[in-house]
Amino acid sequence: MKNPYAKLIAAALLSATVLIAAPTAGAKPQKQADLALQRITLGPKFVVVKPDGKATAQIPVTLSIRNIGHAPAAPSLTVVKLVQGTHPIAREEIPLPGLAPGHASTQIAIFHNVEPQLGMLRASAKADIDNKVAGSFNNDLRATADIPVIAQRWTGVMESDVHTPGIIGPTEDDHATTPQEVVFTFSGHDALRFLYAVGGEVDQTATFSGGQGGGCSGSGEGSGSMPRWGGDSGLSISRDLTKYSATVRASLASPFTVTWTCPDIPTPVTATLRLKDLLTLTSAAGGPVPMTPKQRVLHGQGHLGAMVTIDYNWNLVADVP
Repeated sequence: MKNPYAKLIAAALLSATVLIAAPTAGAKPQKQADLALQRITLGPKFVVVKPDGKATAQIPVTLSIRNIGHAPAAPSLTVVKLVQGTHPIAREEIPLPGLAPGHASTQIAIFHNVEPQLGMLRASAKADIDNKVAGSFNNDLRATADIPVIAQRWTGVMESDVHTPGIIGPTEDDHATTPQEVVFTFSGHDALRFLYAVGGEVDQTATFSGGQGGGCSGSGEGSGSMPRWGGDSGLSISRDLTKYSATVRASLASPFTVTWTCPDIPTPVTATLRLKDLLTLTSAAGGPVPMTPKQRVLHGQGHLGAMVTIDYNWNLVADVP
């Protein structure tokens, strides 16, 4: 016997299937907000670190966030960081008010008493750190280019040894040095370099030996001190922190006198000498010396000449913790 309800059951199943599969007539895509971090800038072009390890000035970071979606964006939080390498050294969270579609907000994070290391620094930011807005995450994150971090002061010792063989008179050997640390203090910059003025003392000892008859001998000492040596004195470091050059133009100081005696000369000989310049030179060609952005000690030696020879030695240390 046939089931009288079979056709009704089959018709009901077919109707249910059609209702599930068919889309709602006139449906529109759901609107949603979408935050985009469109711009981020670091206020300074470089950062200077004091001997106590803190930056000489506050570091502002400015950014602009826009709602590029089609619905109002709820209030959210923006995180801003200062980063060296992969290591964040400072962090700020800024509240972002609700934004209507197409509207933007400018935010500023100001970092105080930051303690960066020498090298490079950048800022990064991420919008909607608390995930209050349902839009895409692709536009939330942005970072600045790196800027240099330099020491406010460098201190250290520089030396030069000059050997002048005697042709008529005795051989002369001069040793010039900074008996106490000279101080290079940041004084400005140009398009290519960071510039440091230098002050301190230079002492020199001159000795004489040999000469005709081989019995000449004598010595003398000179000294000069300036709070700021003139001429081209100072330290310069390239803007990318990869080269440096330092000079103490000690020859600008007052000259000093020396005496020596020789067996075949009846009276002592007196001469006037100038202090020898102190330089970071490694060859007669001159030029700056290579360094790395994170380098805290600048140390080197240079040898110039064949007959008259000059040897330079230096050891400069960044005055940072």
